Amino acid sequence: MEINGLEFTLTRKAMKSIRMAIKAPDAQICISAPYWISDREIYTFITERWDWILQNRQRILERAKDHAEKLTYTSGEKLLLFGEEYELQVVENNLGPAVQLRYDQIILLVKPGTTTEKKASILAEWYRKKLQKELFTLMNKWMLLLNEPDITWSIRQMKARWGSCCPAKRSMLFNLELAKHPLPCIEYVVVHEFTHLQERYHNAHFKSLMTRHLPQWPQLKKELNRLTEKR
Repeated sequence: MEINGLEFTLTRKAMKSIRMAIKAPDAQICISAPYWISDREIYTFITERWDWILQNRQRILERAKDHAEKLTYTSGEKLLLFGEEYELQVVENNLGPAVQLRYDQIILLVKPGTTTEKKASILAEWYRKKLQKELFTLMNKWMLLLNEPDITWSIRQMKARWGSCCPAKRSMLFNLELAKHPLPCIEYVVVHEFTHLQERYHNAHFKSLMTRHLPQWPQLKKELNRLTEKR
């Protein structure tokens, strides 16, 4: 389910009351609720704790950011592209900026004195183009398979979500970080967002639709989460 732009994972169980947890490292918000509790009651439970949710999400995300390994964009560092690991080689010359993929290396051509921030920006744009090409193929495939034409989509750096969908506008956003993960995992995210055109909440109906569209989605979701924890 989604409230005010935040995504919540809802699980119904044989229990007495609603419980909520915000899990590291990506600040996933998990709600467990009894079978007999209505969606309206769950909505009220969440909105009454909204400030607490925002504060704790921010704390978890900042902690994850602090603990994350910081790249300096120097030769020898390891970079990921679609799940494969490459060694970064930085070459200073007057022909840059440019990025080349060569066997097991990513070659970053830059002018002498290029800052770390500029190197990161050059690589981010390269990642964007790589992801854009793959998403173009996947989006066209699933627009046709699900008979959902005229979808607009874009790529953005996001902290906590792999993608988002606005059914009213028929638009989708995808996280630039997806470019580092295997293509089957990226396809899972694409199908996930398409399914939100048919079902807004992450309920049993949503899961049944996902299984119909992409039977292996639970395994792909677990793989994406596992890779995220290793990042």
